[in-house]
Amino acid sequence: SCHGETGMGDGAAAASLNPKPRNFKAPAAEWKNGNTEEGILKTLKNGIPGTGMVSYKSLGDENLKEISKFVKYLTTK
Repeated sequence: SCHGETGMGDGAAAASLNPKPRNFKAPAAEWKNGNTEEGILKTLKNGIPGTGMVSYKSLGDENLKEISKFVKYLTTK
């Protein structure tokens, strides 16, 4: 609902968030933890303080690894 179906940061909830959700196609330098699978996993586990990006560690390590792979995939599409 935040990043949108294709990861462009244009999901239904994006309009109400400040700062806006990450566009997964943004350059790596703009990502707080980098756009590697490891950086994405760190973001999913810890969230990003001061933003709407909350921690998703309650989903468990295996699920977060799969999500990070999918987000990384979206950076290339």
